[in-house]
Amino acid sequence: MTSLGPCGYDPPGSAGVAQPGGDAVDRQRQRALDVLGRRGVRVVADGLAGAGQHRDLERVQRREVVVAQLEGAAQHGRLLQQRGLAGHAQHLLHGALVLGADHVLPEGGSAAPPTTRLVVDGARYRSLDGFFMTAAPGEMLGVVALRAQDGEALAALLSGQISPDDYLGTVTVGGLGVDELGLTELRRTVLVEPHNTDLFAGTVRTNITAGRDRGDDELAPVLAASAATDVVEMHESGLDHAVTDRGASLSGGQRQRVALARALAVCAPVLVLHDPTTAVDAVTEHAIAAGITELRHSGVGGQTTVLITTSPALLAVTDRVLLVDDGRVVAEGTHHELATGDDRYEEAVLR
Repeated sequence: MTSLGPCGYDPPGSAGVAQPGGDAVDRQRQRALDVLGRRGVRVVADGLAGAGQHRDLERVQRREVVVAQLEGAAQHGRLLQQRGLAGHAQHLLHGALVLGADHVLPEGGSAAPPTTRLVVDGARYRSLDGFFMTAAPGEMLGVVALRAQDGEALAALLSGQISPDDYLGTVTVGGLGVDELGLTELRRTVLVEPHNTDLFAGTVRTNITAGRDRGDDELAPVLAASAATDVVEMHESGLDHAVTDRGASLSGGQRQRVALARALAVCAPVLVLHDPTTAVDAVTEHAIAAGITELRHSGVGGQTTVLITTSPALLAVTDRVLLVDDGRVVAEGTHHELATGDDRYEEAVLR
């Protein structure tokens, strides 16, 4: 099977899908505990804030690190209470309780989806009203929501953060429902990058790799696909350039590209991107459209990508586009077909 740089792909559940090994988990836990021992409460507070802002990272890549941080947070929180610093203690202990709460999906679920075929059938959630869509293995699907709340609801529904008890209809991957997949397998299979996402304090590299061991050569295709290469090259320290909390030291477009690089670096079998290019210029947007296509869809792999966007540059490279209004799909076709034959689509995308 053709290898696509860092996103060489085998179907979910096969030997080709990288799974976190015990040694890697132990190293992550030890690194977290070492940091806690060296730098104390300030690092615990920073870590909790970062994990809270980036639940996708904690859920996909950093669970064991967060567990270690919670252990330290609880200990330091009690110590702060004893010293009369009740406010700081309450903040840490509350963070520990929130991050340690039960997941909305079961931890189990040993079944691995045989394909990356994504189906949403008759979904009623928030503004979605009987929503139906399919995305075939290897397909790049565009979704244009005429109302922003429909796009937000769809991204949330696909994220796995919503309990099946909180919506009607079904969401399946490879024919398996999210309750059959369970939390662990769902994390390995589907990644949703929301529109509003923050970076955490660290470096450009740590924001992109999020705890994974990746060399510069492995990151190069991801940086190119996300048009983040110039973000790296404009700083003398390159990938090791410091990033402040929430990415405040970067511009809006730079933050968006680093966040996109992070999502692409995961190489998720099913990737959902919600408005990933709203802060970049038209030239960069076209470069990103070409980059995502090259990274995830230029070979024979079965990766599936869903783009919830109104960007004409991104929609032009999709295989098919769904037009959504009032919580339902109201039109379907290629970007060209809809742009020349549907006034609603033309107004939303080509305005």
